[in-house]
Amino acid sequence: KQAATARTEGDGFFLFEQVPPGDYAIGLDPEQAARLRLRLAQEASISVDSKGSIARIDITVRQD
Repeated sequence: KQAATARTEGDGFFLFEQVPPGDYAIGLDPEQAARLRLRLAQEASISVDSKGSIARIDITVRQD
């Protein structure tokens, strides 16, 4: 189930706000990734805690 979407800035930065606590997988839009020949270098996931903490993750995207 998709919980949220975000668009990256020119430098690749993206932000999800007000995400409920839980464990999430992060992925690329399949159609856009195919069109741009992009893929994640490795699976990306993040755990959001109930304290409202800011979480940060670095994700590497590769071009095929």
